Amino acid sequence: MTVNKFFIAITLALSSLALAGCNSNIFKKYMDNRNDKGIYIPSGALTPDDTAPDIATVTATTHTNVRVVFQDKSMRLDEASANDADNYKIQCNDVKCSYNVNIISAVLESDKLTVNLTVNGTEPDDMVHTAKYRLVVIDVADKYGNAIYPDRISEFDGRGPVVAEFSGTPANPTNVTSIDIDVGGTDVVAYKYSLDGGPYSDEIDVGDNITAAGLAEGVHSLEAVGKDSLGNW
Repeated sequence: MTVNKFFIAITLALSSLALAGCNSNIFKKYMDNRNDKGIYIPSGALTPDDTAPDIATVTATTHTNVRVVFQDKSMRLDEASANDADNYKIQCNDVKCSYNVNIISAVLESDKLTVNLTVNGTEPDDMVHTAKYRLVVIDVADKYGNAIYPDRISEFDGRGPVVAEFSGTPANPTNVTSIDIDVGGTDVVAYKYSLDGGPYSDEIDVGDNITAAGLAEGVHSLEAVGKDSLGNW
């Protein structure tokens, strides 16, 4: 315990001695730099950061989430402006879609450069899978108050629920008592199916058909749900 006290006393004395050898102007520049006020240049000039943030990437990760990554010199967005959902708009830019997408909330992640937008996932203003959309960003600023340039726009592909499509279904009506049906669809990589209202199957890769034999006379139903390339069902 005595050794620790002695070590602390020596450290404080050395710190005081080091500061005593600095003139006030150099010490002020040192403290300005420590407080992260602008960018310190060795020549002694202090240059404020006046560079506005910009959009780096926009990705629809699910049919209810759009991830926006910003690039900024200060490496930190202003939390209040980044979390304001009114600062973002998603516009339809494709014949596949008819409506703009309603943004419910915006949340800045811990890295201070990524914003997750929660969007409406129900009709009529949900995203259409693979349709082209434009993200418009206004008033988002960095920690120094530099706002993004007006109406910054970035295009991205929408990600809506994928549709599993059947091919090779028998005629209706038919006297065939077996099925061998192919399942596919845009961006569908796997599927599960239910026959006659039964439980859904385990996950099946696209390319492996639905087969069944010995079907009884009568009406039969077949349903399938698809999984997209990002793992969304």
